[in-house]
Amino acid sequence: SGDESAARPELEKAAELAPLNPLPAQELRLIASRKKDTAAEARWKQEYERRQTYQTTRRKIESQLKVTPENRKLRQELAGLIAQTGNIEATVQEWARALRQRPDQPTVLAESARSLVQGGHPQSAIPLARQAIQTAPNNIIAYEALGDAYLAKDWIHEAAVAYQSAANGAPRQREIYKERLALAAAKRQKNPPKAWQHVLAARSAASLEQTITELKNALDDNPEQIESLRML
Repeated sequence: SGDESAARPELEKAAELAPLNPLPAQELRLIASRKKDTAAEARWKQEYERRQTYQTTRRKIESQLKVTPENRKLRQELAGLIAQTGNIEATVQEWARALRQRPDQPTVLAESARSLVQGGHPQSAIPLARQAIQTAPNNIIAYEALGDAYLAKDWIHEAAVAYQSAANGAPRQREIYKERLALAAAKRQKNPPKAWQHVLAARSAASLEQTITELKNALDDNPEQIESLRML
C-alpha cells in the first residue's frame, strides 16, 4: 500500500506526459480498485479504454496502409490520429501524403491545423492556419480552423473575426459559427477562467492603477490573454 501511494504520483505524471499511452492509466485503475476508490477507478478505466482504442485503431490503419499505401481515406484517418499526439511535423507530412501535395501547400496546412484542433492541440494549429491564409487568403478551411483554435483557447473575439472571414466564402456556415461563438460565450459566463475574471475587474476598475493591476494579474494567470493585451 505504501509503495502504491508512492508510485501513484509518478504514474499520474507518466499519464500526463504520454496522454495516449494506456499503460499508466491501467496501473492507476488497478491501484484505485485495490483502494476501493470507485470514482477514481471508473475515471481511469474510461481513460484506459480511450487510450487503448486509440492504439488499436492506429495499429489497424497502419497495417492496412502497408497493403494499400495509396488509400487517401486511410491516410486522412491516420493524420487525424497523429494529430492527437501533438506532433505537428508528422501531422503535416501525413496530410501531404493523403492529399498528394507538398507539405507547404495551403490545403495541407489548413487540414493539418483542423486535425490538431480536433486532436486537442489548438496552440499548435494556429501558426499552420495563419501560414495557409498568408499563401491562400481565401482558404475557408484555414479560417475555420483558426477560429476553432482561438475558440478552444477562449479567444472569443479573435474567433469571431476568423469565422467572419470563413463565412465570407461560405455564407451557409454563418449560423453554425454564430452558434459556436454563443456556446463559448455562455460557457465563459458560467465558468469564467481566472484570467478573464481579472479582465472583467479591470473593465470596471475605479482607477487606472487598479485597472493596470488587474490586467497584470490576468497576464500572470494566462500570458496569452488577448483581451488584456488589447486593453494595455
